[in-house]
Amino acid sequence: MVNTILCESLTKQYGAFTAVHNLSFALRKGETLGLLGTNGAGKTTTIKMLTGQLLPNSGSVSVFGFNPSVEPKKIHSLIGYIPDKQSVYDELPVYENIDYFRRLHSLPKGRTEELIEYFHLTEKTKVKVKKLSRGLRQRVLIARSIVHKPQLLILDEPTSGLDPASANDIYVFLETLKKEGVSILITTHQMSEVERLCNQIIFLDKGAKIAEGTPFDLKMKYKKNTIQFAHNTPSGVVHDEMEFSEATFKKLSELQQSKSIVHLQSHSPSLDEVF
Repeated sequence: MVNTILCESLTKQYGAFTAVHNLSFALRKGETLGLLGTNGAGKTTTIKMLTGQLLPNSGSVSVFGFNPSVEPKKIHSLIGYIPDKQSVYDELPVYENIDYFRRLHSLPKGRTEELIEYFHLTEKTKVKVKKLSRGLRQRVLIARSIVHKPQLLILDEPTSGLDPASANDIYVFLETLKKEGVSILITTHQMSEVERLCNQIIFLDKGAKIAEGTPFDLKMKYKKNTIQFAHNTPSGVVHDEMEFSEATFKKLSELQQSKSIVHLQSHSPSLDEVF
């Protein structure tokens, strides 16, 4: 499968401080990669190197086969970038915010109307963006970023500060893009969104990759499935939790035969626990 992004030993330093250290990963066409970590882990710095905003000190990065530091213009028509700050034109109406970028890409005027309808912004076309809610502003930002139908979408905390309903709207759209074969790289602190969308996850800490894998693989590696149960004893009800094992199932069988189990449920680890 073709790599949309390929990073090899990518490193970025600011004097004695290393923001990204020896980072290697690949994002394949049509897949979604979650770049996760605490604040200051190196996520945004990595994105800025991918988009040509920063030069790495060492290592290499390729986006659609191009080096963003050397040939940034060749990738700009292929990617859509949504930064962690809502950088929209507050004094312009919704329509002008989107249409300006449509004209930059020399696309038919109908593309603006198409996006306004898709993002349910028809009633807001003449409203200045500064008067919109944060959720609606984010819709404008995303519409603007995908006006040219990019093959790669890079999102830095796309649902930060949004209410659950607005965040869900964003992820429904991203799922649609994924089905259409668009590659997505996303940073977020919302682990439920990661499980919903990502094929692969990379955890960063102090600029270095500390874990990598599918959501399922990481949960199984760092947290085990357990069985939570409660059972009667002479001194009262006892609550217990045990990992899946032959010994656990033997004990449950014995408790079941004595009809002392009063509660039983399995527990699967979450990415929040892994994080």
